[in-house]
Amino acid sequence: MNKKIAKGLVQVGIYLLVFIVIQIVVMQVVGICSLLAQGFNASEIVTRMTDGSMLSDGKTLCIFFAINAVLASLLFVRRGWAPVSRSYLQSRPWAVLFWVVILSLGTLIPFAFIEELTDVQMPEATLRAFSAMLREPVSYAVLGVLVPLAEELVFRGAILRTLLTLTHRRYHWVAIAISAVLFAAVHGNLAQMLHVVPMGLLLGWLYYRTDSIVPGVIMHSINNSAVYIITNLVTANPEARLIDVFGTQQHVWMAVGFSLCLFIPALFQLAVRLKKA
Repeated sequence: MNKKIAKGLVQVGIYLLVFIVIQIVVMQVVGICSLLAQGFNASEIVTRMTDGSMLSDGKTLCIFFAINAVLASLLFVRRGWAPVSRSYLQSRPWAVLFWVVILSLGTLIPFAFIEELTDVQMPEATLRAFSAMLREPVSYAVLGVLVPLAEELVFRGAILRTLLTLTHRRYHWVAIAISAVLFAAVHGNLAQMLHVVPMGLLLGWLYYRTDSIVPGVIMHSINNSAVYIITNLVTANPEARLIDVFGTQQHVWMAVGFSLCLFIPALFQLAVRLKKA
């Protein structure tokens, strides 16, 4: 392994470690402040810290994700780890972004369907916490705007950009796969990872083809927003499956088929419009 590759891998490790440390520190600070405000004593706070139930209410989770996203975004941009510019938007890529939206909508049901086929359940405590968070109106802005922006800056703008430099873009799918796996791993549970890995591959491919996080932020935002919309407008049950939403298995298959009619043409259009030299 030459020095350049070693240095690049160390950089990737630092980016990932910094992102995780920010999460841990913000979690502890926000959690302790919340518990103190609720009147918990020191021993009860220690117990909550030990059993991982510090962030059990929706408002506290919203505050945690918002602060974590803002701090990560500011740090990675100010340090130059995730360079940003207006050049991509100045090229007026409106047709590309239109197809990114269509691609995003086309992934929602098929990805959920694949996740259901594996029958892997999210941990009950995590499910309860996210259910409480999704009932908070402000969670739409947090999950739909702040979190996608921060995660795209970190995992595509910093980590994938560095990995692509190391592979000289010749083995770009290796770099994209590694970034997708790291992206899934930080979500912390298998149920989400099964959905996040294919999403991470698409997000990485979009970044590779455009050299911009803008398409990825849009796709990421639509994906996260869909969770909020389904939970609050379609069904109040966070554990609802596709059959609960559509009524019958036949309707589920029809929804999957319709989604693929969006996904496949959109993917083709983007592949044609975003050819790499």
